Amino acid sequence: RVYGKISAGSIGVNDHVLLMPLNLRCTVKSVSLRDESVNFGCCGENVSVQIAGVPDPQLVKIGSAISSISRPIHVSPRFRAKIFTLNMLRNPVIAGQRFILHYQCFEIPCNVTKLLRLLDSSTGKLKRKKPRTVTKNQLCAVVITTIRPICIEAKSDFPTLGRFVLRDRGVTIASGAVLKVLKEKKKR
Repeated sequence: RVYGKISAGSIGVNDHVLLMPLNLRCTVKSVSLRDESVNFGCCGENVSVQIAGVPDPQLVKIGSAISSISRPIHVSPRFRAKIFTLNMLRNPVIAGQRFILHYQCFEIPCNVTKLLRLLDSSTGKLKRKKPRTVTKNQLCAVVITTIRPICIEAKSDFPTLGRFVLRDRGVTIASGAVLKVLKEKKKR
């Protein structure tokens, strides 16, 4: 059984779906809503889903996603985002800095690999390209890289799947929105 919130669309009995990031084709055997068996669940509902086609239940982990076959969720360790740094930021953000990304119901170590543009926090207009640092209460376009590929979507495509926060030593230091999921860099 898989438990979770439906972030977009619906899921029904006998639907053919993908279990991501494994890209594993599965079939929905049952859907339960508040411990009651139903034919389908809709966006916003917390459901329990039994799926067939998973060779080992331990493959399903926090951060996995059930996705449609026709429009699978993006899976990548890299994405472009806008972050707004908060008052709790202790040290300026620099390229290469490590944080904990809190996304949906899981957390994963990440690096802010590039500082792209410093933006005016009220208008969103460009203030400076390639800033060296980002301090408290600033809006910045960045590239973030996680330690492994994750299921993620741009906020413009799926608002509920496009938000995250960055934490440093247990303190939330920035809120963010995914602008674009980037392809994984090829290893040489």
